Amino acid sequence: MTAENFFLNYNSLKSEYELLFDLDGTLLDTNLANSEAYKYALWKVTETSDYHELMNIRRITRQDIATLPNISPEMLNNIIQLKKRVFVYKIRDGYTSPFITEEILKLHYLDTRCCVITSADKMRAQQLIEYYRLDKYVKQFIFTDDDDKYKDISSKLGVDASKIILFEDNKVAIESAINHGINENLIINVQTDTLRKHTILHNVFLSKDTQAYYGLDYMRFGHPENPDFI
Repeated sequence: MTAENFFLNYNSLKSEYELLFDLDGTLLDTNLANSEAYKYALWKVTETSDYHELMNIRRITRQDIATLPNISPEMLNNIIQLKKRVFVYKIRDGYTSPFITEEILKLHYLDTRCCVITSADKMRAQQLIEYYRLDKYVKQFIFTDDDDKYKDISSKLGVDASKIILFEDNKVAIESAINHGINENLIINVQTDTLRKHTILHNVFLSKDTQAYYGLDYMRFGHPENPDFI
């Protein structure tokens, strides 16, 4: 089942179920903010922005930075630390956007216990939580560094794993969830084309702000991940 189908078809849930959301790539699209923060930090530390190796990467990681030429371990550490500090400004500048799963969270939080699990850097996750006011809707946040993300998920939430409806975008994490008792039929696999929410601000043509949704990002010209249609 897609997130869109869940949103349209489930207006209410039985009380014994709980909703569990991954954060990055599931509740929020943070790819652009993450990559822009890394590019800024890379420029400040190395005093150059001419890294063609990063041009076609949708989400830049520290592993990508480490493979660049002439990046010493000390420089890599400085880049990572600066990236963490500037990430919050990329959020405020509009480089992140919520998925339709955020609408699902807001629709169900009053009558269904909603929780978030994330293996993201805790400081960055808390910046996102604060900016999007997720603590208003989420009953419990689980921060985990474990590669086996859903290990002991029943004890962490205090519920039977078979009663968890999970929203997750990572295939390895989904396999972990199934291995630890979450019903495969209750896992919503969030894909890259899941609808994102966007507000079109009022202007000379619109008298009020308008809520819009879109499925695919258009990258720069010639980017291999561009949609092949308009």
